[in-house]
Amino acid sequence: MSRLYPLWLRALVSNPVTPTEIARRIVSMETLPQGRWLESDDMSRAIATALVAHPDPQIRMRMTENQRLPQDISGRLAEDVDAGVRKKYARNAALADTVLSREAVTRMADDPDPTIRRYAGGLPGPFDDIRVRLAEDPDPAVRAAVVSHETVWIMLRPAVRERLLVDPDPAVERAIRAFVRARTRLPRSLVEFRAEADPSRRERVVTGGTLDRDLAEALTLDPDASIRARVAGNEHLPADLARRLGLDPDATVRLVASMHAELSEEERAAIDYVVPEGRQPIARWVRAASDTPDALRRAATSAHVLLRRSAASLRQLPPDVVELLARDDDTYVRLMLAHHCDDAPHQLLVDMYAHDSHLSWAMIKSRPNFVVPGLAHYADHPNERLRQIALMDPDAGPELVERLSHDSDVRVRQEAAGDARLPLGQLVELLYDEETASFAAANSALPVEYMHQLLDQAGVPPLRL
Repeated sequence: MSRLYPLWLRALVSNPVTPTEIARRIVSMETLPQGRWLESDDMSRAIATALVAHPDPQIRMRMTENQRLPQDISGRLAEDVDAGVRKKYARNAALADTVLSREAVTRMADDPDPTIRRYAGGLPGPFDDIRVRLAEDPDPAVRAAVVSHETVWIMLRPAVRERLLVDPDPAVERAIRAFVRARTRLPRSLVEFRAEADPSRRERVVTGGTLDRDLAEALTLDPDASIRARVAGNEHLPADLARRLGLDPDATVRLVASMHAELSEEERAAIDYVVPEGRQPIARWVRAASDTPDALRRAATSAHVLLRRSAASLRQLPPDVVELLARDDDTYVRLMLAHHCDDAPHQLLVDMYAHDSHLSWAMIKSRPNFVVPGLAHYADHPNERLRQIALMDPDAGPELVERLSHDSDVRVRQEAAGDARLPLGQLVELLYDEETASFAAANSALPVEYMHQLLDQAGVPPLRL
């Protein structure tokens, strides 16, 4: 039975209804359960609250990595008494581009540690007033972190802008130079392109920049096939040059050229291209046409499968386009529609969920039209995935949940073990089955007295009064 103890403890941590009294017992353990659950697991509010206030700074340090914590709870780490915890919290938030609460960002901007203030200046969110204040920070790294924000630069007092323009610190100078360069128009002519020293700006020109004729021709004749392939996907490339690239000796170049927006279906068919197995990049012009129904219909009715896949990757589509793509004979078209389009039809979602072999198949059940009343009719289906979604029927009763808790497939039994409609007697039984114990202990219907019993059996001491 001892092998069940860590399963129960991890599950009680994530159980959304775990109360403060249980949280305090778990957090007071001399040795917490092994694994990276502190860094990655969902937690009840009570558990999360207790852990961010844990007396061991190493525990709090690990909690700074957990991006699943409620914002108001994780923000308490910004005012931790340990500077190392505060610094790691700020760093992790910056690396993950996490939008924090105004209170947390304000505390970070006021921190005595300049590294934390620097991280605060680079965080996303509507905090320009804080960045404006940090533009006058005594530490140059902090100033450099905020001056590249265009809205901040506009909001600065003229005297502050003038001081920054002559700031002797190299980091500030580089930041301002990068800011000015980012606001400068991308090269369009061949002369401008050759004079451009920034590789990232040159790349932006090739893949999506507006091209003068001399530059467009030069890029289509570049000896590097990867450059020719990237410019072939540039929606600003003239159609006649796309036709030229349709005759390119490189197969990838021909494939990308065949998707050009201005080619007719006959011209696409005349290009010798092969679509490799698996997913391919979508056509940029199709993504840009997300609010142009006629362009989307043209992509969805194209004989070119990559244009149909491109249309299927968009979140919003006209109803007739959704209906057409849902019947497409290409598996990837239907798969991309199921994963991306908010209006993907229910039956398509169920079919893809039942038979998709890709790693992301389980995500389909979170799509908007997946859960509908009536899913219970799959309870006796030979496909175990469909028996599992029978438990998602909002109208299913306790009898169905209990029946599926005895299913031959372990994943179905696990899903049933975590279902709050499961009768208590069967829920308790599944707590002692190693395959279902963690799902049962995370069940929101588990009474608090049973939570205490699990902790007692696991040797967790009661709280001292």
